[in-house]
Amino acid sequence: MIIPLGQFEITSGKVVVSDPCYERNENSIIMGVLNNVRNGTWGAHVHKTEVRDWGEACAKLIAYHIKIIFI
Repeated sequence: MIIPLGQFEITSGKVVVSDPCYERNENSIIMGVLNNVRNGTWGAHVHKTEVRDWGEACAKLIAYHIKIIFI
């Protein structure tokens, strides 16, 4: 199941990729920092799936610049 999360703006050319439960620390090995990303409006979706013996889980977090067209 894919669920739209809405849109957000990037103005710094940088984005941190991480589970939101962690405190932001760009030097940590549990998160990534992407530099030189396109500024502007981005969209986000989450792909949820059922995991045996666990239940519903987030399988993918998808972020994309709205000016990029996926085929």
